[in-house]
Amino acid sequence: MIKKGRGYVEVDDIFEALGLEDAAELRAQTLLGVEVSKRIRTMKATQKEIAARLGITQPQVSELKRGKFERFSSDRLIALLGALGCDVELRVTPAPRRRAGRFTVKAA
Repeated sequence: MIKKGRGYVEVDDIFEALGLEDAAELRAQTLLGVEVSKRIRTMKATQKEIAARLGITQPQVSELKRGKFERFSSDRLIALLGALGCDVELRVTPAPRRRAGRFTVKAA
């Protein structure tokens, strides 16, 4: 949904508003990446130590911390959340008739 106000435009989904074909995947990737990034930022370890724990390189840890998620698929980000000690739950429910289905990430 797009709402226009005085001097701004408010959208529910920026990827959809931009008309991107893979909007749902980009949204999922971003939401999952933000959760990975948050958890990495709270760790009291070096990027090299975090990389070893996650099975990725130190530059990849740096990218995740800086919000550069495009190199990571949603599946890979879910695996990283698991390696960070998170349970990841995927729940499928019917969407209301008035809208298409959507993907959301809720962090506890």
